[in-house]
Amino acid sequence: MCGAGRCGPGVVTEYLRFEQAEGGLGDILQLDVMLKALGFSQMKADSEVRWAVLNVAAILRRYSALQDKLADAMDKGASTAACICLIEEELRLEEAKDEQQRLGVARG
Repeated sequence: MCGAGRCGPGVVTEYLRFEQAEGGLGDILQLDVMLKALGFSQMKADSEVRWAVLNVAAILRRYSALQDKLADAMDKGASTAACICLIEEELRLEEAKDEQQRLGVARG
C-alpha cells in the first residue's frame, strides 16, 4: 500500500509537464481504499485524496528545477548516492537563499 506522500507524484508530474496524465489512477485508488479501510467516510477519503494531490502539485512546482536536474543526472547514469547528494546540496542552497531573504527583509 502507498501512503499519501507517495500516491500521485507520477500522475501529477505528467499533468504539470504535459497537461495530461496517463496512468497513476491505480495509486489514487489504492490511497482511497487505504483511507476507507482506516474508517474514513467516502466524503472524507475524497477530501484527503484531493489534499494529497494538491500538496504533491505544490511540492513539485516548488522543486521543478531540482526535478529537472535530478532527471538529467539520472539520464547520465548517476548513482543513487549521487542523486541523494544532488538533492541535499540543492536543498541546502535553497535554504541558505531563503535565510538570506529573511535576513534582508528583517533588516530592510
